[in-house]
Amino acid sequence: MRVKTSILLASLCSVACQRSRATTLAPAASVAPQVAPSGPRGPGGLDASLTQPAKPPSWDLGKVGNLSRVSGLKTEHRDLLARQGFFLAPQPAPSPKKTGDGPLTATHLFHVYERNDYQRFPSFVTVDLAIDTTHIYFEAVLRDLEEHQLAPVLEAGISGLVRQSDKLRAGAKSPQGQQAASRAETFWAVALHLLDPAASIPKAVRAKTTEVTAVVESATGALPAGVLKADVDVTQMRPRGHYTRNPALGRYFRTMSWLGMAAFPVEGAHEDAAAVAALTRGYLGSEDGRKSLRRVLDLTAFFVGGADAAGLDQAAAILSRTVPGAAGLGVDSLTADDALARFREGLAASVPKQKIETSAREIRVLGRRAFEDAIAMQALIPALDATATPANAPDLIARLMGARAAATLLGSKEAELALARDLPAETQRALSPKIDVARSGLSSASRDRWSKDAYHGTLDALRTLFDPPAPATPPLLDSAAWRLRAVQAFAAGWAELRHDTILYGEQLGAECDAEAMEPPASWVEPVPRLYRRLAAMVRALEKRLTAAGIDLGFKLERREEPTGEDAADHPDPAEFYKPPAEKTKLVLDFLDFLAETSDLELQGRTLDRKRLDRLTTIGGEVEWILMTMANSDVLTERDSDMAVVADVFTWRPSAQVLEVAVAHPDLVFAIIPSPKGPVLARGAVMSYREFLQPSAERLTDEAWRSRLHDGSGPPRPRWLNALYTDAVGPVRPPKRFQDRCGPMSGSRIECL
Repeated sequence: MRVKTSILLASLCSVACQRSRATTLAPAASVAPQVAPSGPRGPGGLDASLTQPAKPPSWDLGKVGNLSRVSGLKTEHRDLLARQGFFLAPQPAPSPKKTGDGPLTATHLFHVYERNDYQRFPSFVTVDLAIDTTHIYFEAVLRDLEEHQLAPVLEAGISGLVRQSDKLRAGAKSPQGQQAASRAETFWAVALHLLDPAASIPKAVRAKTTEVTAVVESATGALPAGVLKADVDVTQMRPRGHYTRNPALGRYFRTMSWLGMAAFPVEGAHEDAAAVAALTRGYLGSEDGRKSLRRVLDLTAFFVGGADAAGLDQAAAILSRTVPGAAGLGVDSLTADDALARFREGLAASVPKQKIETSAREIRVLGRRAFEDAIAMQALIPALDATATPANAPDLIARLMGARAAATLLGSKEAELALARDLPAETQRALSPKIDVARSGLSSASRDRWSKDAYHGTLDALRTLFDPPAPATPPLLDSAAWRLRAVQAFAAGWAELRHDTILYGEQLGAECDAEAMEPPASWVEPVPRLYRRLAAMVRALEKRLTAAGIDLGFKLERREEPTGEDAADHPDPAEFYKPPAEKTKLVLDFLDFLAETSDLELQGRTLDRKRLDRLTTIGGEVEWILMTMANSDVLTERDSDMAVVADVFTWRPSAQVLEVAVAHPDLVFAIIPSPKGPVLARGAVMSYREFLQPSAERLTDEAWRSRLHDGSGPPRPRWLNALYTDAVGPVRPPKRFQDRCGPMSGSRIECL
């Protein structure tokens, strides 16, 4: 059975050293590590080297009972285990003699844990597994909502707006009124045609609608004149992320991109008050249109927050105030010189600047969202502009607009060190005050801000990776190396979060009957706050959707059954569809289990047989969760690969974008405690990537996965190399393997 899933990076270390009784694994040196306080910034203004504990702990490998089970352990591997209790490594290369129909390497985190179960090898369950599983839930619930709830509502509403705008255009007599009405009607017609190519488009605007739609669908070139005055980057309208799963989601992506990115400035050289007046009048005249757009905006806000730019409700309030009785007037009256002047003045005085690209005051129908991390990172753009050259721009963009910058502004000292390392002193001096300002802005955000939507709730959970270590933190997790590993886990999670919300975020510019054997020792990376905050985000999202009238038990209507030879390959999704309520329950149960297990570990408690059994089979549990998210009884080719990619920043001088991505899993080997003494455990971490790509060739998940499979993907970032060593060989098999009657695709990955 092929298997799939998602992505996120990882929290490296290993949970070794519990300060407890029989389960205690003490370092060979009985001195508890102390983290040195952060020193002053270097001469360039930023920290440029990792701080280390006053006396790094060490581990006695002679007491680790199962080292001989891992083939290919070299001196460097043993040195790292003795010095820091863990190491990260890529997966070993598959044998050229490998046979069978299973995947050659793990393409999901859960594959590694299923293989551990099959081989009865201890598991180190990393935070990455929780982050990645939550990402898949986030995407699945959003995808179901978009395809089966929002798209039909949007189509009905836009159809009503096209009809109303057609009436207004037909009634316009003055040249200015006719032009404004025609442009407004074309705007709505393009949105309808993108969403439903078979929809009827009024003859008067059909030609222009077809012309504009062709450019949007190609995602290249410039829009023809006559619809928008302001420029728009159509390359961002190319479906990416989960929107390439089927044509319907691709159409929804283009339509929402059009409604979210098309801008009508209210001041400056491209001021367009006449078009705003015509759009607003059509909006006021179509009750179905108003209800539809408000519904879409309200429901998507549960996931990604409210729009950055002012919308038609704000424009309608201004129009009604400046032109009394506007809802009953024709476009001619609204675009007459005196009325338009009053409206223009009202717009300029009342429309706020956007938080992203703050020079703009404009109206957007369904504006994109300004994420708090993006708002903060925007403060770094002047330093980028001032110091970037053709030679250093790729490196600076990755540093200042990627995961290192986001982690730095959220409080990670190790991320700041990685960001600053090897930068010229002049660049550090330019950056230092900008980082202080941006970090201050983020820290001033209210506690309530982080719980208003799923994006910020997830980001709030991820930033717990940078919390100061708790008193009961195992020594292994209290090291500088682990803190860098935490940045890696954050980076992968951040990349997945941006992937899930790629349509909405404003982009900066510049179980069974088989025999159950004795479970091996296993361990959860004990970060209970992260697991609980992820669970809180899921519960809050469920509550908001229910309060908004979304029945989380909704069912899909069965499509017309396929016939002929292809019928077996195209099962109806309704047959295996799991409603959001069931998906939510599975994810919450999983996250609560990890949090509870972490609490027990930090208390020095021995894990009972029932809990160890669940940890042993956690790979199969996550595989089942992923199949539920995919509404399938088997993971499809797309869902059996966790690799994802998202572009997060556009560098216009060279027409390039910064892509952040998750590749296939890497491995972590860590010393963990057990009742019989310390043992070596294996876990999976997400593999983060960042690189530049031409903006006209923004990557889809499919293109990114193709690169990984043909070996042309970029290497991991250099700032993470300190965490890695060479691959080890496969785990030596036990005398008897564990078999399961449920999903166990990972058990067949022989190279592990």
